[in-house]
Amino acid sequence: MTSENLKVFLDGLKLLNIKLDEQQIKKFSVYLDELKKWNQRFNLIGPATDEEIIKRHFLDSLSIVSVLPTPYTLHPIPCLLDIGTGAGFPGIPIKIVLPDISLTLLDSSKKKTEFLRHLCKKLDIKSEIICDRAESIAKISTHQGRYDFVVARAVAKLSTTEELCLPFLKNSGTLILQTGNKTDIKLKGE
Repeated sequence: MTSENLKVFLDGLKLLNIKLDEQQIKKFSVYLDELKKWNQRFNLIGPATDEEIIKRHFLDSLSIVSVLPTPYTLHPIPCLLDIGTGAGFPGIPIKIVLPDISLTLLDSSKKKTEFLRHLCKKLDIKSEIICDRAESIAKISTHQGRYDFVVARAVAKLSTTEELCLPFLKNSGTLILQTGNKTDIKLKGE
C-alpha cells in the first residue's frame, strides 16, 4: 500500500474508531495486492483505484465492526456468516480486525470462492468457504439457526435478502444488511 493509500486507510480507521496492529495493516495491504491481481483476470469487483477499494470495500466493510462483540463479550466465540461475499466483503475485513470470530463465507461463484481460498491461505485466515446458493445451504440442518451474525452486502432487494438470511440466524442472532449508503441492522424476532 502506498503511503498516500495508507493515510486514507488509517484516517478511515480513525473515523471508525478501529485500532489495528502492524500485522493487521499488512494483511490489508496483501489483500489489496491480491485483489488487484485477481481482479485483472476475473473481474471480482470491477475497475477501481486503490483508494476506491480502500474506501468502498475495506472501510465500508469495517463500518459494522462497532455492532459486533469483541471476543471477550460473547462466549462461545461468535459465528458470522457472510452471504454473497463476492471478493470477501465484508467478512474478510471483519475477520482481520476480529480474528477470533468464526467466519463462514458463502458465494455461488466458483471463481470468487477460488479467490477466497487463495486469499485466506495467503493471509493465514481460518474460515469455512462454501460455493453454493444461500437457498440451497439454508436447507441443510447444520446451517439452520447456527450463526450469531449474518451479514450481506448488496445481495438483492432488502426483503429478498432478509428472507434468504433469516434461516441461518440463531434465535438471538443479528442480521446486518449493507445496502447502498446505509447499513440496516435487525435483530431476529423484530
